[in-house]
Amino acid sequence: MNIVRDLISRQGRLPEALRTRVYGEGVLLCEEQLPGRLVLSGYRGPGVATTGRRNSVWATICITQRGLLVWLSPLRRPRSWPRRLIDVPHGHQLSELIAVRSPSPDRVTFDFDGTAMGPGHSGHVHLTLHTEQAPQVIRLLWGQGWRG
Repeated sequence: MNIVRDLISRQGRLPEALRTRVYGEGVLLCEEQLPGRLVLSGYRGPGVATTGRRNSVWATICITQRGLLVWLSPLRRPRSWPRRLIDVPHGHQLSELIAVRSPSPDRVTFDFDGTAMGPGHSGHVHLTLHTEQAPQVIRLLWGQGWRG
């Protein structure tokens, strides 16, 4: 039973090495263990092809002085998916491909073309996360030039 509890308690948390990197960049906001849903439409990646697949996830959002990091811990994740779904510096050309919105005060969404995940990826990615910090996430990212 402790194995299951330990596994669940790590869901949506950054690995220690990544946490060190993020905090070294000057954290503006970092929230862990956020529940959410990942929807892939016509997604193709290395070893994965899916249409309309929905996955429940746990996630971390970190906004630093350098950029945005969204780390996923899907409950069921194909092996080839990157856990680092978004890791983009502010002002980078990839940030222009990612639409960040807050459809309600407790949700933030990320919509983007799969090519933003790296070479060999295509299709559409939609991530919805539940966080009471949604207005703060939007304010910080839009202030850095991210689009809505």
